[in-house]
Amino acid sequence: MTKIRTPKFQELIQRCIHAFRASQKGPEINGADLHAPNLDEYLCVLQGSKLYLTGKVTGHPLLGERLIRTSMLIYISDDSQWARTLSRWYRLGSPLKIDISRTFPDIDLEGFCPTVGVHGLGIPLRIARKVMANRPGELSEVALKNGLYDAAKHLRSVQEHWPPKKISAQDIELY
Repeated sequence: MTKIRTPKFQELIQRCIHAFRASQKGPEINGADLHAPNLDEYLCVLQGSKLYLTGKVTGHPLLGERLIRTSMLIYISDDSQWARTLSRWYRLGSPLKIDISRTFPDIDLEGFCPTVGVHGLGIPLRIARKVMANRPGELSEVALKNGLYDAAKHLRSVQEHWPPKKISAQDIELY
């Protein structure tokens, strides 16, 4: 395996560690995440090994209101009210409902995975959760193989307590 020894790769691994730790704590709804952007009509998308959300965002500090693709998806709370990506928390609205009954009326397509863009595949949340559950361990292995021993140690520590304990709206005090 070729080692990836660039500052950008090291920064990415550090950002992942930060996002995993933030996921373990949960959103700070009375602090830094008070004005977290809202993501509605969202869909989990798997593109190769990349997992992200796509949907209609409102209140994003850089993107405003529009259709977006998030950075790497790290965690979605058990009640599906919050999502943590590599860069920030999102408040989740309703997932995208895909009505394919008219397209294929005679076929039962329960769990159908629509294509997104050229290489993306929309996946059910239960599958996205399985991908997210393995992510700290996978990144730990990559960091270790690339000589980032401290980062690998931190990621192994995250993996021991991953996914985070159940975080729901009831767990977070609302004033």
